[in-house]
Amino acid sequence: MNLNERKILLFIKFMPLFMIIAIYIICSLFLYKNNYELFEKYFKEVILLSIILILISLYFSYKITNLLKESFIKYQNKILEDIEENKKRDFMLFQQSKLATIGELLYNISHQWRQPLSVITTTASGIKIQKEIGIDNKSKEIEMLDGIVKNANYLSQTIEDFRDFYNPTTLKVDFLIGDCINKCFKIINPQFMNKDIIIKQDIEEFSIYGFEQQLIQVLINFLNNSRDIFETNNIKNKIIFIKTGIIKDNFIIEITDNGGGIEKSNLEKIFKLYFTTKYKSVGTGVSLYMSYQIISEIFNGYLTVENSEIKHLGKTYIGAKFKIIIPSNS
Repeated sequence: MNLNERKILLFIKFMPLFMIIAIYIICSLFLYKNNYELFEKYFKEVILLSIILILISLYFSYKITNLLKESFIKYQNKILEDIEENKKRDFMLFQQSKLATIGELLYNISHQWRQPLSVITTTASGIKIQKEIGIDNKSKEIEMLDGIVKNANYLSQTIEDFRDFYNPTTLKVDFLIGDCINKCFKIINPQFMNKDIIIKQDIEEFSIYGFEQQLIQVLINFLNNSRDIFETNNIKNKIIFIKTGIIKDNFIIEITDNGGGIEKSNLEKIFKLYFTTKYKSVGTGVSLYMSYQIISEIFNGYLTVENSEIKHLGKTYIGAKFKIIIPSNS
């Protein structure tokens, strides 16, 4: 038990005793001043009664405080169990969200590998055919082999780009927000290019101390949320604005789209677990909840959402603006 709980138990244990003693003193003084003969006659009886009441008070105070102590301990244990259960649940939800993202990463990797693998197999086949028909052109072979090496290096670089996401560090590090956003783009870029989604950036560089991979996950969640909204609302000119800056010792990251915004009745519920406005086959209501948990618990920050107007090429659009606020001293 903590200090406050001990104080409460001590108060409950001894307060009846103090009240009885106080009442006894008050009654004795009253009788002494107003009826001394009565006071003298029943003085011993009053003392005996007071002792009996004090003993009864101590007995029941002891019993009550023991019951309360047991209740406090059970309550504390229940809280600790709930905390552990919530941690396990959040971990499972994070893994669920992570697996969904990893599925998209695998798709993106396969998309990025398709062309260089095709070049490698075509070039290798060309060299093989030349050898089979007796063509001996060393300079051409070297050129073709250089092409294979170049594309193989591209495949290797792709693995490096995705490696950090699959193997997150357990240590906090200093990382630049610009690098973090670029790593995020490398992960989601193929799908966004295929869907003609334009991403505009207004980046003020700053360094954050924390878990970079976790912030990348949050940014991916927001970008994927905008991507899904574009499809749901059948938006033709798909635009996402990313802006970063420092305001009053806080790091600010804003992601705004032109997907039409969020219904007012849903704004307060958007970060709740399992809440989703998407079709069940598309959304699970986990990614935004996990984003909120990551920003609030891991980065000690805040996450807000509102509908906002944005302008692009002379046109005004309505969309959702997600704002991440991270204290610079966190």
